[in-house]
Amino acid sequence: MADCKIRLSSLSTGQRAIITRIHVSDALRERLTALGFLEGTKICCLGAGPSGDPVAYEVRRTVIALRRTDCDGIEVLC
Repeated sequence: MADCKIRLSSLSTGQRAIITRIHVSDALRERLTALGFLEGTKICCLGAGPSGDPVAYEVRRTVIALRRTDCDGIEVLC
């Protein structure tokens, strides 16, 4: 299976990936870093709310919900 690079917001429920790049504002980068979103970190999409937003992700054994727009700047390797 070939590696694919996609945006974090494109992960399907249950899909796992590794964070490869984070292209967001400095303020959001600081928040995400504090939550464990670092390049090379494994992440799993747990599912979305009823309207499709926010989306819950498991990062370093912690569940974190993020808006899809905040995830558009995060590239992952699936």
